[in-house]
Amino acid sequence: MSTYTYHETTPAEEEAHGRSLPTDIAAEIATLTTPYQLYRITIDDEAEAATAIYVADAGRIGISHGADADWYDSTGQIEQDIEAWLNPD
Repeated sequence: MSTYTYHETTPAEEEAHGRSLPTDIAAEIATLTTPYQLYRITIDDEAEAATAIYVADAGRIGISHGADADWYDSTGQIEQDIEAWLNPD
């Protein structure tokens, strides 16, 4: 079972730290007209963190560990969504 930490972030914060957003996540943000929450996920001290975008109005979460994001129906609980993505049954 993988362990992780996560925290909410913003595109500006990621840029200020010299980190670019994954391509799919950046493209989604560019087209959104509703609020979203962006998270940085550190997995087992891996060098490359994952990124999650939660769109409450759509009930969806996109998680990217690389360039492409995988989209899921959200439980509405970010921690549960990340846990299900990282440690599937």
